[in-house]
Amino acid sequence: MKNRAIFIGLLFVAVHVFGFSHQNDAKLAWQTPAHIEAVLIELMLEVDPELPVPVLDHEKPFTRGLNNTVTWMDSMDAVYEQLLDMQMTIQFWAVEARIAGIDTVWGFVDGPERSAAFLNLPEGIGIEYRLRYYAIEASGTMHISDWSRAEISVQDASRPEILTFDILQLQNIGDNPWVLGPQIEVHVQAMDTDGQIMQIAIQEIGDEVDRVLFDDLDAHPRTVIDTTLQYTLLTDPNMPLTIKGWVVDVAEFYSDTLEMQFFYMASDPKVVCFPNPFVPYQDHCTVIKIENEEAQEAKIYDPFGNLIRILHKNSLSDMAFKWDGTNEQGHQVASGGYFCIINDDRDLYCKIAVIR
Repeated sequence: MKNRAIFIGLLFVAVHVFGFSHQNDAKLAWQTPAHIEAVLIELMLEVDPELPVPVLDHEKPFTRGLNNTVTWMDSMDAVYEQLLDMQMTIQFWAVEARIAGIDTVWGFVDGPERSAAFLNLPEGIGIEYRLRYYAIEASGTMHISDWSRAEISVQDASRPEILTFDILQLQNIGDNPWVLGPQIEVHVQAMDTDGQIMQIAIQEIGDEVDRVLFDDLDAHPRTVIDTTLQYTLLTDPNMPLTIKGWVVDVAEFYSDTLEMQFFYMASDPKVVCFPNPFVPYQDHCTVIKIENEEAQEAKIYDPFGNLIRILHKNSLSDMAFKWDGTNEQGHQVASGGYFCIINDDRDLYCKIAVIR
């Protein structure tokens, strides 16, 4: 009988204090401390309009995971000062979470507490959090405050997805992608089904370079992004580099990372060699590219002008030659500088550094 009386008493308090109607599925979020239970059963209070209204700390638009801890640490200083002047102290707090304006979970915590945790909340739905307190005078008279202004957040337990991460100016020398100049345009497409994307990250990794830059989307998070970003490379010309990209949502979930490897040329030469310097055992071959289908022959010379190798394209339509670092006898050449001349035209050449 005692337990039944306590349950009925708490149910009455829930209807009276929290204002639940028959349309609300109200349930306790955690067990009420026994000393608070004892007080609540005997209480039947009206809101005291003279009490300062409490203030919840600001909630992020999206909260990571399915749990959320609401706090009132940074926003209550003025309330405490007013209660001190009124010679009142806070006995306990009532905290509620209204889910989509229909279901409600609630609970009580002691006066010294400054937070309350709600567990296993539904994902992708707006949840309103409110707070009120019970204050006591020195005489023992209890008073109840009005509800705080609601703070709203959506639970986000899913990572965003990056769909596209492309460099618009990318070209190819054989199997080696490249761009002209250090200024590139990066096209990014991404989405977040249960949250909003707030940042795009671009990381450049090259010789003595490892930099990450974040674009904040003009401080306007969104569910779907399709945008092009301007980026200036720091890696030296003709050196291999890696560009990585990912997105971050408001709940601070990171997407997977997409990446691409390429190099850039500082100017637009007639003949391009890459990689350069060339390490045969590591790079397998260097590619010599020329924008001329009529170029059918490339000759490799050593620093003393000796002909080392004659290269031919695989087909007439190819725009590149490949050299594996060997001479006509199939032997690996020594480290040093070499010249590649196209079609015996002294104006169509490039220098190649071989490193072993």
